[in-house]
Amino acid sequence: MNSTETVSAKTRTLLIVLLIASTMFGIGYAQEKNPVALQEAWYDCHMSDQKIGFAHFKIEKAEYLSKECYKFSDEMTLKVQTDESHVMEIKNRSVSLVDMNFYPIRITKTEINAGQAKNSDISVSGDEITFKITLNDEKPEITTIKKEPDLFPGIDGFILKAKDLLKVGAETSLRSLSPETKSIRTETVKILKEEKIKVGQEEIDTYYTESTNSEMPGEIMQVNVDKDGCVVLMKMAGIEIRRTNKTKAKKMTKTATISSYINTNANIAAFYAIGQMKLTITFRERFDDVIPANEYQDVVQDKEKYSITLKAIPDGIKNPVQPPAGDEAFKKYLNSSVKIQSKDAAIVAQAKAIVKDERDALKTTNLLCEWVFQNLKKERGAVAEKSAAETLRDKAGDCTEHAILLCALGRASGLPIRQISGLVFDGSRFGYHAWTEVYLGRWIPVDATLNRVGIPAGYIKLGEAEEGEKENNTTGLKISKMMGNVTIEITSARDKDNKSIDLSGKKKE
Repeated sequence: MNSTETVSAKTRTLLIVLLIASTMFGIGYAQEKNPVALQEAWYDCHMSDQKIGFAHFKIEKAEYLSKECYKFSDEMTLKVQTDESHVMEIKNRSVSLVDMNFYPIRITKTEINAGQAKNSDISVSGDEITFKITLNDEKPEITTIKKEPDLFPGIDGFILKAKDLLKVGAETSLRSLSPETKSIRTETVKILKEEKIKVGQEEIDTYYTESTNSEMPGEIMQVNVDKDGCVVLMKMAGIEIRRTNKTKAKKMTKTATISSYINTNANIAAFYAIGQMKLTITFRERFDDVIPANEYQDVVQDKEKYSITLKAIPDGIKNPVQPPAGDEAFKKYLNSSVKIQSKDAAIVAQAKAIVKDERDALKTTNLLCEWVFQNLKKERGAVAEKSAAETLRDKAGDCTEHAILLCALGRASGLPIRQISGLVFDGSRFGYHAWTEVYLGRWIPVDATLNRVGIPAGYIKLGEAEEGEKENNTTGLKISKMMGNVTIEITSARDKDNKSIDLSGKKKE
């Protein structure tokens, strides 16, 4: 297996992160203490000094069910070419209707990714808030939660202005609805100082703010809003959105190229047999706590550098056990979702056909991993993240589809299993990658793309990528911080017999 067959890059993860970030802080305009009128603005989107797209935001008055309301609209188009020459384009549009006190009435959101449409429809009725999520024309996933008081569409300059909070020293926390996690999150903003920002030839007086939300703890979004509450500049995790005019925003003269790989100084032919690897990851722009210490890796951070020891994780579980029945910590890893449809009739039937009468959890894991590896055509650079049902129908996909289908088949077979994101070494470089972990008395990594139950040293785990979970947002932001911002130097490697491996590919005693 050569290096180009080993890893499928997930650049789209970064683009999804940008879409999430872009909707966290809207655009607003108000006069005096009573919000009135209507504002729209256009923006350039940049990453790694390259333009990757544009955004358009607008607020206007509207009517819904014969009642006056505010309509918050935003749309974004992103276009990136990977180093595999695949051009990916994502379009996102959302509309939030709120009453005259800013309480959400209905939120609709559509994300179109390589022809795949994910639609979210959130409605408030009576004492309930209903989330309806649909992928293409598949059966929608419906989640209902209890209606709560004092909800807002988000921390928006429009709302801050209306609440007379747009002034230095002000700090406020608001609760808002999250289409991503189908829940209520808490958002906090601090207005720290006044600052001039240049837009074209004009210098604009702004308030510099820092905002956080409970879905991405520790992550700070830096936002400058003008005196009317309209966003001028937003920065987060190496991503920048800057106000401009419509003509400049929509002008895309060159498609940005984002590398999906990180080259190293090493060339190790038998990379699948590495028992231990030591390396240094250096960030050009410092970000703390991007690479966590966990069962895959020992980590020491010193300024811009991470010193890491990667460890092989074998499948050696004797008499694997399942978690206690009803354990809430494992419940979500057995649940069906809009993409991991473990209760879908075709998924259930396929899982039974593969597992048959096998009752041993480790043997079941090996059977499922082998089947996914053997039966899915490897599609490098696939853009849209297919659901498990779509992947089973198409029998094709990249690393994410392999992981999602294995999750669905595993859950249908009674195995607690979760999706993981990070990087994996292919002998000369690291690529962004997705795999799974199955609970067999402890969490064991399983990579259906490479048919591995247990892994060699060479996997860097950044975190879980569970759909609709807070951890997914955090992991996605870690990837965005690394892309185009790091170098990796491997300092030593040893095989599973603890013998030194020459980094030029030769084995030595």
